Amino acid sequence: MRKILFSTDQICDVPEGYFKKHNIMVLPLAYTINGIEYDDIKTKQLPTLELFELMRKGHSPKTSQTNPEVAKDFFTQKINEGYDIFHLSTSSGISGTHNSVLLAIEEINKNKESLITKENQGFKIVEIDSITGAGGEGMLLDKLIKFSNKNTKKLEELRKEAIRLIPMCCHYFTLDDLNHLARGGRISKKKAFVGSILQVKPMLHMDMEGKLVQIGQALGRKKSIKTLVDYIEKKIIKDINKTIYISQGDCMEDVEILKAEITKRLGITDFVVSLCSTIVGSHTGPGALGVFFLGKDRIED
Repeated sequence: MRKILFSTDQICDVPEGYFKKHNIMVLPLAYTINGIEYDDIKTKQLPTLELFELMRKGHSPKTSQTNPEVAKDFFTQKINEGYDIFHLSTSSGISGTHNSVLLAIEEINKNKESLITKENQGFKIVEIDSITGAGGEGMLLDKLIKFSNKNTKKLEELRKEAIRLIPMCCHYFTLDDLNHLARGGRISKKKAFVGSILQVKPMLHMDMEGKLVQIGQALGRKKSIKTLVDYIEKKIIKDINKTIYISQGDCMEDVEILKAEITKRLGITDFVVSLCSTIVGSHTGPGALGVFFLGKDRIED
């Protein structure tokens, strides 16, 4: 039986060392800042905290999706090492990476006689548009790895489990600084200025189309953290959530406040905390805070 290799992309937020520990292949995305493109192939990417320092000084990174040629080379190498591949893509609602991966797989299948060695011609690739991102994608990946270790080594069973879990993967975020959204062209500079003066913190979630949607706002950081826990209380399926997943943008003091509030109100004491990736951080800026868990649904009125 061929071995299964899990792979994902760089938007997937997990704790440091997680990818290496679980032998997960990660497709890089690129960003450009100060005229330099960092793609982790030709130019090694800056650590997230260094990127945040540049953003705090007013610099605005621009991101780009995975190149299909890069994805093709990554997959081809691993297939020729004897692996079948289960790939989890970031939501197509926020990134074109899913489509890039599909193009790469199509190219491999079309030219497998020249790309794949004779003994590996029976390879399989399963690709899933996860309809998740950031810590939600990391949570889904983590649950699928645990499912694989406990229940199955079959790609089709993993695909079915992913499809079962995706509608329950709840994402809720708040941002601390609206100026980063304005620099990226996502809101007007006037709206960012007024919001910053009033200490307005947007509250967002990811809907079932995998798109980020603002669902409210809170006045002040403390209120936004409590609102995150309100959303958890509203949606969580308590029996199957022993762990809450958290992504943070260099705001560990706020993470501790969030964890204490979750424990106080829900009794949950186990958390998986990740520093957001450079790609996620390029869009949210420092101070982003997100919670991820399995909920009843992903529908907001």
